[in-house]
Amino acid sequence: MKFTRQSSIYRGRVVQWRWLGVGFGAAAIVAALSTLGAHSLATPVVSVHSPNTPSSRNHQRTADLTVLSEALHQYMTRHSRLPITLPPNGLDICTSQGAVCKTAKLADLGFLIGTGDSLAAIPQDPIGGAGQFNSGYHVARNEFGQWQLTAPRAEAGATIAVTR
Repeated sequence: MKFTRQSSIYRGRVVQWRWLGVGFGAAAIVAALSTLGAHSLATPVVSVHSPNTPSSRNHQRTADLTVLSEALHQYMTRHSRLPITLPPNGLDICTSQGAVCKTAKLADLGFLIGTGDSLAAIPQDPIGGAGQFNSGYHVARNEFGQWQLTAPRAEAGATIAVTR
């Protein structure tokens, strides 16, 4: 159906909008603003980062590495060792698992996926990794035996690392 000025649906919507415009005009807006108060308008309640800024991507990287570190810690708590050896120079983390990771020479953290309270999937850097199965994140063992997770693609001069 084509909406024209003659159709009853179109006229009904115009009348409805006119009614809203009159009924909820300036007086209603002033009442709503006075209810909220001037302080509510001046202070933001939630800080939202645009997903397209380096800052928001760095926040996501930090969150991803924290989740990975916590999953590794939980696994170590239950099993007392990791099923892979992490070299001191480290490896890029694989988004897949099994032979695909070995062929690509990436760290297979697939043992963290789907085992109770661990990860649903390996997180991936917001701008992606290098290659098909590379998550864009890096894992290594430091000289103290701790693992260190890093985000080599961090932006705006940031260094993002989580050590545990």
